[in-house]
Amino acid sequence: MHPYDKIVTRDCNAFPVEDFLDYPRAIAVDWREEEPRILRSFLAATGLSSDEARLEMDDKSGYYDLVRRVSRYAVPWGEGQSAQHSMLLALQKAFDNSHSLRYLNHSALGDTGRFIVETRETWSELERNNPEVRWFFTPVERLPDTFHSSPEELSEVGERYAARPNLAD
Repeated sequence: MHPYDKIVTRDCNAFPVEDFLDYPRAIAVDWREEEPRILRSFLAATGLSSDEARLEMDDKSGYYDLVRRVSRYAVPWGEGQSAQHSMLLALQKAFDNSHSLRYLNHSALGDTGRFIVETRETWSELERNNPEVRWFFTPVERLPDTFHSSPEELSEVGERYAARPNLAD
């Protein structure tokens, strides 16, 4: 049985956590994670080539830029935003036309954020076939910083997202 098919309720205790820990499209991001490793994990989870995107240091800003084709996406961080969340947002912007990066919400897994990347079509199909999927997977661009926010803040955003199933991502 596919892990998404095991999501039959919004009860967090019934969520198939173990199935998503080793899921091939899962990305685990620790609060100390460095941007290059996040990029490698994302590309591996999508099955895209390592040539698809790269990081370049911007000497003026001192931050990385995520470069994809001819586009550049800044990866700034500081007091208000972690480098890890900034990198996830840059990846979402760079791959927005094809993929959606979602945070595994409502299932406390310690200080490591769990993210799943699927194609936009896959997410649409999953949500259409099983509305409970929307409860547990919140688009990263809708969230405040996943590493500087409390689980309660992240859950609240996830609840608002799940409550509005007819809105386009």
